[in-house]
Amino acid sequence: MPWRFETPPGLRDAIVRAYVPNMAKGSDLLYKEEHSYTLASTYKTKIEDRELLVEALVNNGVNVSKIQSANEFHGQGAGNYSVITLEQIEEYYTTTIFISDLGRFVARDIVWFQQDHSYSMIDDELGLESQKRLSLCRNIVTQIGFYWLESKLLRHIVPGLNLRCFGRLKPLPICELLYFWEA
Repeated sequence: MPWRFETPPGLRDAIVRAYVPNMAKGSDLLYKEEHSYTLASTYKTKIEDRELLVEALVNNGVNVSKIQSANEFHGQGAGNYSVITLEQIEEYYTTTIFISDLGRFVARDIVWFQQDHSYSMIDDELGLESQKRLSLCRNIVTQIGFYWLESKLLRHIVPGLNLRCFGRLKPLPICELLYFWEA
């Protein structure tokens, strides 16, 4: 099944390896054939990789507040990623970096807090200090061999790979596959 968008090396293999065994009715059966040759070729993120990333951030002046598993971050459930929370530098913003367990794929989220609500933000809405730090983090991540995934890529739906999600069968976006969490 062709994807009509480009991905970093290893991303497609990581998704195929992780999700094809559980694909649901209506999925493209070519994924099963592809799965048979991706098993040995894909890389999984190790604890040492996360430690390397945290060390690189700290050594380059980025203050890390904490690192947590997805279930620790959400206070329950299970997931296939870890979260690095950076020290808060602007009053209403917290920056988190997500590291997928499926490979060296990193994404970010900037959460804006207002009273009892939180919202994800796009880069244009950030203050100057947060934009500078985000750029520094992106450079650090890529220099040590991780892939920084932009939000545009993360929103792409993986075609023909139907999975059960909250009781429904449907294809999911890359962000929900690389950074999956379930209560």
